[in-house]
Amino acid sequence: MNPDGSAQTRITNFPALDALPAWSPDGTKIVYASDRAGKDNRDIWTMNANGTGLRRLTSQPGVDSLPDWQPIGPRVGTCTIWGTAGHDLLVGTTQADRICGLAGNDTIYAKDHRRDLIDGGSGRDRAIYDRNLDRLVHVELR
Repeated sequence: MNPDGSAQTRITNFPALDALPAWSPDGTKIVYASDRAGKDNRDIWTMNANGTGLRRLTSQPGVDSLPDWQPIGPRVGTCTIWGTAGHDLLVGTTQADRICGLAGNDTIYAKDHRRDLIDGGSGRDRAIYDRNLDRLVHVELR
């Protein structure tokens, strides 16, 4: 919709819960929580600002909630995806990634059928990965 509230457009029409939206810093994407997978199984999804390009980011049983975007610091070493000193959800791309959690209790999702290197850094992390392809380094699984 426009800033004055006019020209409202519905961009999600799924009968399940789609809630808690947050705009990406550049305004091109929206992250949100949805129970499209079934009751009591809320996952994190993204979409383009116009409602196209739906992508499910998490797929574990239970409730994933309160998605948000956050600014990140400068690139860390050779990492292609990196977190902050806090608790992060880091999701691999369709490329081979080096995912670095840095610190905090991170959730790292690298199940994308590519060879990823996962370095959780300090903290106790949760890693969802391709066990036959990906390599874990310094990950203390919680």
